[in-house]
Amino acid sequence: MDVETLERIPGTQDDPIKAIITLPGVLTNNDFDTGVALRGTRPEDNRYFLDFLPTGYLFHLTGISVVDGDLMAQLHLMSAGFGVTHQGVIGGIISANTKDPAKRFGGVADISIIDAGFMVEGPVTDRQRATAAARISYYDLVVGDIVKERQEEEEPGLDIVQLPRYTDYRLRYQIDVGSRGKLDFLVDGAADDVQFNLGDDAPSAILDPARAGSYRYDIAYSRQGVVYSQPHSSGKLRLGLGRIQSDITGESGDIGAIESEVKETVFRLQNELRIATHELTFGLSVSGMDVERDLLVRDTGCTEFDVDCLYSDQDLETSRVAETFVQGNVFIEDQFALSNSVDLTVGLGYTKDDYLNNSALEPRVRIDWAANDFIVVSAGTGRYSQMPRFDYTEQNLGNPSLANLESDHYVVGINAIVGRGYLASINAFYKSMDNLVTSDPVIRYDNRGEGRAWGGEFLLRKGLGKLTGWASATWSRSFRENTVTGEVSRFQFDQPLSVSLIAKYDFSEKLAFSGRIGFHSGAPVTPIFGGQPHPDRPGDFLPVYGGLNSERLPDYLRMDLRLDWKTGWRDTLLYFEIINATNHQNVMAYEYNRDYSERRYIEQLPRFISFGAKKRF
Repeated sequence: MDVETLERIPGTQDDPIKAIITLPGVLTNNDFDTGVALRGTRPEDNRYFLDFLPTGYLFHLTGISVVDGDLMAQLHLMSAGFGVTHQGVIGGIISANTKDPAKRFGGVADISIIDAGFMVEGPVTDRQRATAAARISYYDLVVGDIVKERQEEEEPGLDIVQLPRYTDYRLRYQIDVGSRGKLDFLVDGAADDVQFNLGDDAPSAILDPARAGSYRYDIAYSRQGVVYSQPHSSGKLRLGLGRIQSDITGESGDIGAIESEVKETVFRLQNELRIATHELTFGLSVSGMDVERDLLVRDTGCTEFDVDCLYSDQDLETSRVAETFVQGNVFIEDQFALSNSVDLTVGLGYTKDDYLNNSALEPRVRIDWAANDFIVVSAGTGRYSQMPRFDYTEQNLGNPSLANLESDHYVVGINAIVGRGYLASINAFYKSMDNLVTSDPVIRYDNRGEGRAWGGEFLLRKGLGKLTGWASATWSRSFRENTVTGEVSRFQFDQPLSVSLIAKYDFSEKLAFSGRIGFHSGAPVTPIFGGQPHPDRPGDFLPVYGGLNSERLPDYLRMDLRLDWKTGWRDTLLYFEIINATNHQNVMAYEYNRDYSERRYIEQLPRFISFGAKKRF
């Protein structure tokens, strides 16, 4: 979908990237998720690109993206079966491009009760242009006392010092090179922080006393890059060189503390050539990583396959690491016509790193058949691989001999024009995942986990007329298996049914009303069936767990409404939103009392009203 379609969706803060949660195959478990699960894989299994280069992180702690929606030009979501131009990931790709700076002066000012942002753009010379933008949140100052009071009433032992807040900035300087080439200089970054205290009477501290104490998280990234783009007679060449620094400083009660700095220098090359009936794409990507991390932690050694993991059972350990390594990949892809109605795309990628010394060949193939002027049928398959996260591979507390995670993707789909202004899409997918990380009592971590995910997706979009919108539905299942124990469990984002309904009605050029309804099956949770006396702490209890992710939270339902009014005062746009208009009680987790004989809900966003104004000049 184009960016204009994904703008102004209720409940997304005019953020086209966040709006992908309304599309098929994109899953979140609650209103506060800072990433998305794509077709049976975890958010950390995705990779994000902005203007051709990778970025530090894509979502703020509040769930909105680090890119102001007024800057967005294109958004590509690849959730499975994508070609070899992207490697090193078993999940999906979210790739966004910002708008070219305008050739005349202009800008946008946007102020709401949540945040404020501005964007200015315009020419510097006849062949040079620039865009600058910045945004800062302040809802903690406007409604902070109300939010704090409500959350502290609902969660005993919680003392909020600082609600999540964020800033982001972006600068793009563009120079024309030759008749058609462009050279873009990119400078951008973001920062988030939050701080709170948990008392000994907090439910999570009752479960695990090490959780009591002060919590503070500061995360930030900064990126500098240059991208050269040159269309030519037979295709397009793109070159990119970037440097990304990501910093994390955190304190988690008596669990521990972390200071981490990751510097990545990346070079990307992608060239597209048309030769006779062939469309060739080839290129490479090389990343040099410098990782420095100081860690003081009660390390449980647990993974997604483990249940009974209490920090209080572990002693504090120190880990100081400094690693430098290189990861790279090369690829070639050929798309050619088998007939007037059938195209075949064949690609091969090779990836290698010198840290784990793992390498992989990644063949991928796709076929597209235009059955007629209205229907296209597509099918594809491919091999995907990814390095395990650094927590599992660092030399002190991990296992640097782990193998890469691997996944095979299979997809088939039909895209059709079903009437004037109506587009429909039906897709089915299957993913297998191997070498997933499991805990091991001897070598700390091993690759004994497997995963399977499958499902079907439907999208119907109406894009013409006063009434526009779409309906999407996903039926899917996803499971994990620990091959050591033989235990099969639901994946933490296993949602059998997910549905979104989006509708917008333009009463006139100045007045529009829109609504969004989102539904999904409850997130899997591991239940606790009572408690038993703790042998070492009189008066405390140990939980008796059920099977991993063997129970579900209640189903999720949320309706958001929005009114847009373009006033007569210099076309200033006023917008009003009601979030969770029905005030439906959506559950994020369970809390238990001290002996685990009772439990209660932790709720997500209640109903609240938001409004703001946007002025273009």
